[in-house]
Amino acid sequence: QNGVSERMNRSLVEKARCLLHEAGLDKRFWAEAINTACYLRNRSAVSSVSNTPYEMFFNRKPDLSHVRIFGSTAMTHVPKEKRRKWDKKSNKLILIGFSETTKGYRLYDPKTGQVQTSRDVVIFEKGKEMVSIDTGLQDSREDIEKTQEQEVSVGVQTIQ
Repeated sequence: QNGVSERMNRSLVEKARCLLHEAGLDKRFWAEAINTACYLRNRSAVSSVSNTPYEMFFNRKPDLSHVRIFGSTAMTHVPKEKRRKWDKKSNKLILIGFSETTKGYRLYDPKTGQVQTSRDVVIFEKGKEMVSIDTGLQDSREDIEKTQEQEVSVGVQTIQ
């Protein structure tokens, strides 16, 4: 007799499954994925009515300018009071949702295993991945090694 609510639960679970799969995250983030699926569902158009559920409840259109891709890499600012002179000014985290109580994003720290909410975030969505300094150094080292190998192989060919 709860066909409508059961269908909604199924839709949310399917959307959450897609979010987890696309982000490449573990199943332990199912609650965050369900919460994000519900957040997005409430701000999306509904076929049965002309308005979104958010619009019907608050009598205004939802602002979607802050919505980012679930599972994206995010860099959050570390306040001056919580770091020393040579410490990093930002942490690399994973976007796992949107805060319902404050303006901000829910972020997962893989190093500590904690979830935090922050507004001071730079998000690198899929397709716009951040290139870290270490990656750039590895690429340049590989290029140098390839160049050296080419020089050696050219030298070997001239000797033969």
